[in-house]
Amino acid sequence: SIVLPLRVASSGMAALFAFAASLQLNDGSDAAIWLLAYSVAAAIAAAGANDRVSVPLAAAATALYSTCFLALSPFLFGCHPRVFNEWQMRHPDDELAREAMGLLLCAAWCGVLLRQGLLRPPAPKA
Repeated sequence: SIVLPLRVASSGMAALFAFAASLQLNDGSDAAIWLLAYSVAAAIAAAGANDRVSVPLAAAATALYSTCFLALSPFLFGCHPRVFNEWQMRHPDDELAREAMGLLLCAAWCGVLLRQGLLRPPAPKA
């Protein structure tokens, strides 16, 4: 069973990821990809809030988000600090740096829920 503070935190993360997904609705040509990415993270976090995390799904999501983060992480190196301080994007790479951080958050939270799911004692057999 997931402890109450983690369930509350997972509710907050579900709301954050749902908000991130909603921001993608006015994005450009790649909106569907990011909408899906943040929606899946929101669904996994919501499952965590309800103590219903699927360990295989959390493992797959953690691996996929981590891999995608690593692919976009070069955009974080050398990016101007304003990328995270301003709403406006001044360069095409600004979006990729921000999305890399979003993927890192998704990977981290799915990893937290995966760890918690792996620590859960097995269900008694009927």
